[in-house]
Amino acid sequence: MGREKRTAQRKRHNSAIEIFDEGWNLIGLGRLVDYSSVGISFAASEELVPHEKVHARLRLFDKGIKEIEGRVVWRRQDRNMTVYGVKFEKVKDVNR
Repeated sequence: MGREKRTAQRKRHNSAIEIFDEGWNLIGLGRLVDYSSVGISFAASEELVPHEKVHARLRLFDKGIKEIEGRVVWRRQDRNMTVYGVKFEKVKDVNR
């Protein structure tokens, strides 16, 4: 099996994530799998494609609510959900 190329340590997490279109209209919900200082991975039933721009809102128990903008960098099928990796382009603290 190939070695993963991580630029930052990931922390496992299990909380809801809201997924939005570019106008910040809610298009779906997912489950956060893990996060790092440079990106997140999450499971969702929405169809996203590599390089697609993603807007999302998530709650990290130790860091509060974040709104993120990023790009899908990978995807893989996991049963009836798809797991996505997103690299951050912008992160905004909503509150703590």
